Amino acid sequence: MKRVLIVLAILLSGCGYADRKDPKVFYESSDLAAGIAAALHAKDIGGTLNQNACCGSMEPLIYAGDWIVSVKEPFSDDLLGKVVTYYYEPKKMLLMHRLVSKDSGGFIGSGDNNKNTEMRSRITAKNYRSTVVAIYKVAK
Repeated sequence: MKRVLIVLAILLSGCGYADRKDPKVFYESSDLAAGIAAALHAKDIGGTLNQNACCGSMEPLIYAGDWIVSVKEPFSDDLLGKVVTYYYEPKKMLLMHRLVSKDSGGFIGSGDNNKNTEMRSRITAKNYRSTVVAIYKVAK
């Protein structure tokens, strides 16, 4: 009976992850065109431009080589479900993952392609850097 109640609670409440709030995706004819379009977009909105260099954790939304436009947003519950950049202290690097849930320690992030969340670390106002608002790709 206890298992039935647990399963029922999970089904009624969802999987516990936030709804996805994906950034806009734009397709350009070449990497140069994508980079220029992304740079102009970032300039227009006062945002930041980066080219994703790594690793597959956000595939299929973001691949290595995609141009990323991000902006600093207020650090609030409105970020839940969005893709953000944040400083990951244990490895001393900037990461880009989705905020999938929140607890008393802060947001819990995960790459869309990761099997597990990053339960050992939290995204807080201190290590949050920006929210991804646009992705520029080369059309294939």
